[in-house]
Amino acid sequence: MSAWCLLFSPQPPLEDIRLRRAIAMAMDRQSMAERWGVRPAAGGLVPPGMPGHTPGLALPYDPQHARRLLAEAGYPEGHGLPLLRVACARPEYGGAIVQSLRETLALEIDLHQFALSDWLDDLSGSHLLFEGWQADLPDPDNFLRHFAVDMLHKVGWQDPELDAWLERAAYTPDRAVRMALYRQADRRLVAEQVLVVPLGYGGWNELIQPWVRGPRQHGMAFLSLRNVVVEKHAGA
Repeated sequence: MSAWCLLFSPQPPLEDIRLRRAIAMAMDRQSMAERWGVRPAAGGLVPPGMPGHTPGLALPYDPQHARRLLAEAGYPEGHGLPLLRVACARPEYGGAIVQSLRETLALEIDLHQFALSDWLDDLSGSHLLFEGWQADLPDPDNFLRHFAVDMLHKVGWQDPELDAWLERAAYTPDRAVRMALYRQADRRLVAEQVLVVPLGYGGWNELIQPWVRGPRQHGMAFLSLRNVVVEKHAGA
């Protein structure tokens, strides 16, 4: 599985959570997903099909609420807000984000394309980063600790409590406790502190005949044939 998201840097004016929430709620995920050929992200950063996924966690697309939050942060209709720089390795994806922010919040956006080898240097001067992550292994730790939190640390965000949850989860043998900690961390990142904005989930499409029973796509988006049964059918 894979997830596409926006990550915020802590540089002004994005230290104000109202502005981060406004940007998150200005994202038309359905339109973006159709444009990118992925599924819209309605849950947390951990994608569906992966252990620890939390459905319904993402902040909803709500332009009116987003504009109210922008005004509460001191930038009614975007007035007074400095130019925001969005770093993106693939401008064909970043264009949809720029369009949402301009149309919904009237924000001035600079879309900056960067080389993957130089992403950290480029992000140091950017306010937002658009990135995707393909699972290395079927575990939420891969998305939360090794992707999102690692990147957020590199740009200056610090949350010792969140780090402690993830460290505990990584070394806890009790599966139920682990998943609860990962869901708690996902909620902190996406819904409470709004440091990450999930936008879309990637996966694979399969064409399966109706007489084939039991194939299942697991957390790495590969098709498991372990319990497959091929029933008798015409032409067999």
